[in-house]
Amino acid sequence: MLGKAWSSLCSPSWWLPWQPAGQLGLVIGLLGGSYTMAQFLATPVIGSLSDHFGRRPVMLVCIAGSAVGVGLFGVGAGLGGGASGWGWLAMAGGLPLMFAGRILDGATGGTAATAQAVIADITAPDGRARAFGLIGLAFGLGFIIGPGLGGALADVHLQLPIVMAVSIALLNFLVTFLLLPETLPPPARQPMPGLARLVPLRQVLELLLNPRVGGLSLGFGLFFLVFNGFTTILVPFLSLVLAWQAVDVGKLFMLVGGWRPWCRGC
Repeated sequence: MLGKAWSSLCSPSWWLPWQPAGQLGLVIGLLGGSYTMAQFLATPVIGSLSDHFGRRPVMLVCIAGSAVGVGLFGVGAGLGGGASGWGWLAMAGGLPLMFAGRILDGATGGTAATAQAVIADITAPDGRARAFGLIGLAFGLGFIIGPGLGGALADVHLQLPIVMAVSIALLNFLVTFLLLPETLPPPARQPMPGLARLVPLRQVLELLLNPRVGGLSLGFGLFFLVFNGFTTILVPFLSLVLAWQAVDVGKLFMLVGGWRPWCRGC
């Protein structure tokens, strides 16, 4: 829940429209795409690392990386072209740091997959469906809290959602460090696969060709292709066309997120 809360607090798709206009749609699309591409490329590696070294160290590294990534994004967004002392970073409006933050956040964004692996480690097969449903419930709660809190904070100052997101990420790191035990014992750990097995496109192709889950995986991927595209363009539309403020968009996403726990938890 904490992870989803901090990621939705500082999504560029709803934070950037209140910055000076320009090639806003292109920038939002590239920032969002850089995050998902980094996550796509890094997720197989993160999964293999958790199978080899254990869940706990991978979770801690991912959470710490996300905290640093969100911080870099916030620093870059705060430059905005007005901080002459930052040289070429200020001349580019902080975009290099923003992209670096999003790429780092995406590359270390394997917390959800690793959390699901933790659940699989400690739950009997007949209880995993319910356990995964509860994880979906927690993510849904984070999706409610994050946009609502982010919108309210952005109405006070645009940098406050970034500060809160980093704070929540650090709190998440502390909770994981103190309370999460290792769930994968050494005898159950796997050797690191070869580089060919870590290529995401190969794994996607194998998944799609699997007669048992290929159709389901294709439908799942197409759904999120449309859903993520919709949510990316929705916020600039609400801001630039309908003149909504950040707090209004936060309330809308709270309303949308309110249905997700019921659907996923049931």
